[in-house]
Amino acid sequence: MKNNRNCKICDQSNLKIKYHVAICKNCGVHLFYPYPEDDEEIFSKNKYTKDNIAVSENRSETQSRQRDYLSKSGDLNISNFKRMINYTIPKSKNKEMIKILDYGGGSGQFAKICKIIFPNSEIYITDLYDEKLLDDFKIYNNQIKFNEFKNNDLKFDFIFLNDVFEHLSNPTNVLKILNQKLKNKDSKIFIDTPKIFWIYDFFSFLNLGIYRKILNGTIDQDHQQIWTKKSFHLAIKKSNLIVEKYEEVTEFTQPADFYLDAMKIKNISIRLLGKIFYLLAPIIARNKIISVLRNN
Repeated sequence: MKNNRNCKICDQSNLKIKYHVAICKNCGVHLFYPYPEDDEEIFSKNKYTKDNIAVSENRSETQSRQRDYLSKSGDLNISNFKRMINYTIPKSKNKEMIKILDYGGGSGQFAKICKIIFPNSEIYITDLYDEKLLDDFKIYNNQIKFNEFKNNDLKFDFIFLNDVFEHLSNPTNVLKILNQKLKNKDSKIFIDTPKIFWIYDFFSFLNLGIYRKILNGTIDQDHQQIWTKKSFHLAIKKSNLIVEKYEEVTEFTQPADFYLDAMKIKNISIRLLGKIFYLLAPIIARNKIISVLRNN
């Protein structure tokens, strides 16, 4: 797939290569390019993508990075988790024994919040990097090793992909697998993922230097794609799923300095403007897609 000149979402040969990004003129998705290796290939080689700041070949270092990331996210994670849980699972389920999968769940913090809202739930987690699950949250999670997940017979009432869809090298293939993991016709898949919004086009015309920093800070070998509404719906359709709910929202998982540092913006004036944008974002920007899917 690395040298494929077709868009990996819509299959059209209409890519515009800008720096390290392929912009599809058909569906609008922004892709890291050349395409990285598949998740399965990375796993089989026991590799760590060079841009993934969350993992290391040393388990204790990986755990330390996870804790550092969570310490910066603070209350944002809690409020985001609560919103996505309540958006997906009806309150009438709060006394039922439901099975929930946190796919790509990383540190496992999501399960703790979910368990508070739905105390009778049984929560499972799987991640390309098994060692990211923190000891602090193991009590709330039933871990399924990544190499065992595909052939695992468990079925789930709800599956959550929280900031995961943008990381997947083959997002439609993953959704096809997860579709087979749904328990019944009432089971749902939740996706929360970044989307392209006006700031990309704005700076592509106004200031190429800032535009490149935005691309560098949001699309890399780990964050492989940023979606548009069209590309997202195409991916869901190819996965034999139906979009039941779809919204474009403002959501951040880290404080403003985290994103400015990721974009390597050091100019004090530009950083100040970035922080003002961050504060005004709920009014002027919709940077995330949240969606609930069901079986076709």
